[in-house]
Amino acid sequence: MAVLVYYGSQIANTTTDHFILIKTEGILLKTLCDLLHRVYPTYEVYTTGINDLLIRMHTWLGFPIFNEMVEHASHGRLHEIIKKRRLYLRNKTFPFKQFSCSPTDDQELNRLATSLRETSNFTEISTRLHDTVFLRRTWIQQMNNDPGLERGVATTFFHKFPIYNTRLDLLHRDYEVVMRDIYGHVPDVVATLTLYAPTIIYYAFLNSIDLPDNENDDCLKALYILPSLIKKFSPRCHQQTIEYLYIETDNLNLNGALVQRRSLTTCPSLVATNCGGRRTFFVAVDDFALHTASTNISQAMQRLFEVYYVLDLVYDAAMKDLFGLLEYLMNMKPAANLGVIKLAATLNDCLKNPPKNFSQIFSTFTATSTTTATIPADIQGTCLFSNLLA
Repeated sequence: MAVLVYYGSQIANTTTDHFILIKTEGILLKTLCDLLHRVYPTYEVYTTGINDLLIRMHTWLGFPIFNEMVEHASHGRLHEIIKKRRLYLRNKTFPFKQFSCSPTDDQELNRLATSLRETSNFTEISTRLHDTVFLRRTWIQQMNNDPGLERGVATTFFHKFPIYNTRLDLLHRDYEVVMRDIYGHVPDVVATLTLYAPTIIYYAFLNSIDLPDNENDDCLKALYILPSLIKKFSPRCHQQTIEYLYIETDNLNLNGALVQRRSLTTCPSLVATNCGGRRTFFVAVDDFALHTASTNISQAMQRLFEVYYVLDLVYDAAMKDLFGLLEYLMNMKPAANLGVIKLAATLNDCLKNPPKNFSQIFSTFTATSTTTATIPADIQGTCLFSNLLA
């Protein structure tokens, strides 16, 4: 693919034959789209991300055609192709009812945004948001079906309603409406992580999976473990390490953590500052770092989940299986990965029928936070993955 880009851009910058030029540019554009598709499987990439690729291509190859594409910005052919592919995949993957806001609805949204900026009474704010849940839902669905949207759904939403920038918990009401509409119940990430964390830690101990040292939050330990567990059950999956979901800095340098996060993913994820053992959690989405007011990782994960579902955003491919497991455990929808289904079944079976000395192993592992602890002799080899996957 890189060879196609190189020769395509070289021909596009040297040939004088108009037909060959048009044909070559078409091949080059298709190849660039395919490159973006590797990183953004549903083409959830917008002007900034596309231009970043073009600038990197120009730096690598030195051909002016990439700079010309950047100059056309959102009106360039590459951007138009990406928009069309994104819309096609959305309609193909989510063939739901098409939503649209009337001019009257747009005016109502503008009035709502203005009134929320002008009032500081939280009770009044909460009431207005409650009365307009379905209006905002319709507007978000319309944005998700708009191929001409330039800044992305999250950026547009948080610019229009900046109250959510400081009160991310206000999304919870919208989340409840969305979940009841789609699934008939409201999935609870906090309860799910709290319930399954001991079982996840138990299997990590039996399979010598490392945990962060000096960590007391079992839910955070479980999240560190899950990527490795998923890989054991599904070796060929695209699951990556926890850094694609959660990054922590041991000082108050939030910007440094955000830069590290952007080098890994452009999808919503969690960032935390840790000062003297006290964590402050943020949901990082687009260029925003939204304070969650959460006291632990499970509450922060709940806020992240709400951002994804209220704004109808797409998971990073590197974390798709982890989110799929959580959705499966919360009875939302069947997992696409067979390995994830097997892992979920194993965890559920352990909850229903706890193995012998489960409490002893769990307490030993949580006390040591290391894989050097010794498994009691009477249960060694009784519950390893070779048996679980048989």
